[in-house]
Amino acid sequence: MIFFVNVGPNTEKSVPINPMIKPDKYLTNKIQFDFVISNISTEEVLDIINQLESKSTGPRSIPIKLLKIIPDLIITPLCKIISNSFTYGVFPESLKISKVIPIHKDGSTQILNNYRPISLLSVFDKIIEKLMHKRLYSFLNEHNILFRNQFGLRKNNSTVYALIKITEMIKESIDNHKYGCGIFIDLRKAFDTVNHNILLTKLEHYGIRGIALRWFESYLSSRKQYVFLNGESSKLRDVSGGVPQGSVLGPLLFLLYINDLPNISKLLDFYLFADDTNIYCEANTLDELEKTINKELKELRTWLIVNRLSLNIDKTNFVIFHPYNKPFSQKITIKLHKNAISEKDSVKYLGIIIDSTLTWQFHIETISKKISRSIGLLYKIRPFINIKIMKILYYSFVYPHLLYAIEVWGSADATHINKLNTLQKRVVRMITFSDRRQDDYSFQPSDPLFVKLGIIKIQDIFKMNVSKFIYKCLSKTNPTNFHSWFTLSSMCNNHNTRSKYIDIVNSITTRNLFISFYRTTHYGLKQLKIQGAKIWNNIPPLIRNNTCIKIFLNELKNSIINSYN
Repeated sequence: MIFFVNVGPNTEKSVPINPMIKPDKYLTNKIQFDFVISNISTEEVLDIINQLESKSTGPRSIPIKLLKIIPDLIITPLCKIISNSFTYGVFPESLKISKVIPIHKDGSTQILNNYRPISLLSVFDKIIEKLMHKRLYSFLNEHNILFRNQFGLRKNNSTVYALIKITEMIKESIDNHKYGCGIFIDLRKAFDTVNHNILLTKLEHYGIRGIALRWFESYLSSRKQYVFLNGESSKLRDVSGGVPQGSVLGPLLFLLYINDLPNISKLLDFYLFADDTNIYCEANTLDELEKTINKELKELRTWLIVNRLSLNIDKTNFVIFHPYNKPFSQKITIKLHKNAISEKDSVKYLGIIIDSTLTWQFHIETISKKISRSIGLLYKIRPFINIKIMKILYYSFVYPHLLYAIEVWGSADATHINKLNTLQKRVVRMITFSDRRQDDYSFQPSDPLFVKLGIIKIQDIFKMNVSKFIYKCLSKTNPTNFHSWFTLSSMCNNHNTRSKYIDIVNSITTRNLFISFYRTTHYGLKQLKIQGAKIWNNIPPLIRNNTCIKIFLNELKNSIINSYN
């Protein structure tokens, strides 16, 4: 099928041309160090082979299970091929072929846009890419090249960290009596429309030069793909642009492609998760907010044009954030060129529903429905399985909904959280074969059931995950964005007295955190920087002082469960 090959070029055709501005306009602080591809070893290649998952493989490949059986027979020539590839800057032509399998998403099966192309590559391609990815990613980290608020496709980063940063900014704005606006950008076929020449220019700017740049040029050029559907294969077609879908290097190259996007404005804050982009702006008045955003978005449009990326205006929305008890009637208009962006009261972003007042009502209602469906299924199979299996099913079908991003929405008011609390009690009664009616009439307290199963309640899942987040902040094992979020209380004592030294000694043993100033209880107090510090200070010092996070979490969980008795 020629459709999937033309997705990128057809999308790019919809982008107007601006010959007066070059993409390098937005590139700043050129990296003076050169990326040098280090030598590989047989041990390194063998480790990668052992870590490969037994999934479907693309053309020019062999089954991964077989590869793991015979590595000694091929490791020497394989290492030689990879070494030559890195030495001479040439990517093997035979590994540039992708096998595309269309997977139906939703809607009519007759519309090709309703299919997601899944690309399968050769297992040998993946081995080479993993080796290059390791080296390139190390270079990017060493020189701090990737944008600080880029949370996608990076080690030790996650959607949760992105959501924490965004929602913390919103709470801070409202607490400071300001209006905040979040613009949720949707790029059309972003990975398919990456322009190779522009990408190579950016790679050179970031220090990938000489043989290394030649290797990436070879890797991107002359790629081909065919579609496999219903046992039939289409003809090979040339791929003229984009980063290879299903590849190891493709996502990292895309991060570098959009890395200069935040340079378009000093007034807007950018939070990126791969191609999911959130732009945030705050102002004292709605008129000021409207004026600032519309002015700054002109530069966004220019950036998109010169980088040949297409905005999906129909799926791009904005939300005005404000206090729940202070609704406003004034409407603002935000435009990108001549197209008005739709305003929403809530938007789904990175798996959670963010509403304009951060009540989390819509998100909690959504996961409550999902949990209720799971409970219905568990009731049907309960007579046929034991408690041990039921508990496993709880952690498979119920707990993930409670756990995901709870650091962000778990501070919701009790009126909303109680819905989940009731459902969770229903589950533990079901697992322990207790009377279901007791959920509503409280004939029997549920605490002993939580103790028996070793399951913690929804409000304590929130406290435990916030504590885990703070532990990582203090030990500096999460993204650098968060390393300075919390301060020991003794470090905020500026007077030079004997009590200061006593405080310092005490902080070593208690590790109490400083509680920052806040204005409002519904937003300021609920900032993780503040509410989280309060939660942390209530943890027994002996638990807080653990140097191993696994022991810390185990002891904290045991402490929580013991409190139910």
